[in-house]
Order: sequence, then C-alpha cells, then structure tokens
Amino acid sequence: MALLRDLCFLEANASIFFVADAKYFPYGEKSQETLSNIFDFHVAAAKLLGFEKVVVACNTMSTVVMEEKYKIPVWHLFQGWGEHLSMYNRPLVLATSRTIDSGIYQRLTHGMGIYSKATHLISAIQHGDVGTINSCLHDIRNVAIREGVDAIVLGCTHLSFIREMFYQTMPPNVEIEDPLWHMARRIFATTGAGQVILEGVGSTDPVYNPIDAVRSIPGSEVIRGCKRSKTGLIQGIWLF
Repeated sequence: MALLRDLCFLEANASIFFVADAKYFPYGEKSQETLSNIFDFHVAAAKLLGFEKVVVACNTMSTVVMEEKYKIPVWHLFQGWGEHLSMYNRPLVLATSRTIDSGIYQRLTHGMGIYSKATHLISAIQHGDVGTINSCLHDIRNVAIREGVDAIVLGCTHLSFIREMFYQTMPPNVEIEDPLWHMARRIFATTGAGQVILEGVGSTDPVYNPIDAVRSIPGSEVIRGCKRSKTGLIQGIWLF
C-alpha cells in the first residue's frame, strides 16, 4: 500500500491488482523455502490471469526472488537500486530479521553499516501504535548521532509509511534512503502520467497512518486517489 501511495503521488498511468496476503503475512520471520513457495503461487496466479508483470513491493520477499528466473517479468526492490549505498561511510539499515540475515544490505554497503532488526518498530507501525513509533524513532536518532550515521535505509516497506516522520526526526545531515520510492519512479517511467486504476483482494484490515491517525486508510478502499476498476480483473501489474 505504501507503493500505491507513491504511485498515486506521481500520478502514474498504471493498472494494478493489489494482493494483500493476509494468509501468510508477515513475511519477516519465515524461511526462504516457505517464502519461495508463497511467491511461486503468486507467479502462477498472475500468469494464469494474464498479468504483464509481478512487482514485489517487499524487501524480505525481494531477497528470495532476486536470483530466480520466472516465466513472467518479476520486478523486485533491488533491481537497479542499492549499489549507490556504498558511497556512505556509516549507513544504518532498518529491516526485518529475514532481510538482515540474507546479507543483501551488507553486500550493498560493503559491510560498513549498522544492520538493525527493526521488529519492534515494524510491529508498532502494523498496529498503529504511535507512542511506540515515536519512542523507536527517538532511539534511532540517538544511535544515528552516537555512531556518526550518514544515511538511514528503510529496508522494510512498513517503514515507508512513516518516511516523513524519519525526515522530521532524524538529524538534517542524515540521508533517508527508501527503495520503495525508487520502485514507484521506475513504474512511473514505464507507464507515464495518468491515473492509477486499482483492483484488490485480501485483507481489509486498516492500514494506519501514524502521522495523522484520523486519515488512516481502510484496507477495503486500499488507498485514496486510486480510481477503482468496475470491470473485474484487469490487465496490468500484480502487486503484493
């Protein structure tokens, strides 16, 4: 949903079928074999229904699929993004346990960073716990100052929901790196300007906006700014 928000902001001309995987979510603690099996199901479904590509808007799942070949184009978060992270002297990477353990960010940063399993913060975002989110951000700011961090990498798409809070909270000399924003721009570059047309299945649990809880997005609407298709399944991008 964070990627959909960015696509709407960019006013991309994209037809998207959003899959909220309520059955297997969250992915962060699952084994590679389990995640691979889940993704194989998504690819088979997308191919059967005639979708043009599968977009993996998840760091954890991206670590599983990035070395694999599929019969339908698959875009993951590390395609064309991340090599520039080596320019930072002391990046702080926040991600799920599975993503940290995969070693992808250690490779991209040449082992020069701090790699933190941000499970507590990710859970707080999932549950809309604003107090815990603010407390975690305060702790991260202290670490950034103490360790001389020059960049913070949002290595979980949950963190993209509070990207503006990172900008507001972290020292001004610390860069905020978000692979999801790069993915949104990549999709926009291939589709051009227009309007996001959306179909969706899966969870209807609320997705909280910790910046303004009053404007939390109901899962049934998925995201404001999208035009809902009324023609059933649509040709386009299978996104989860």
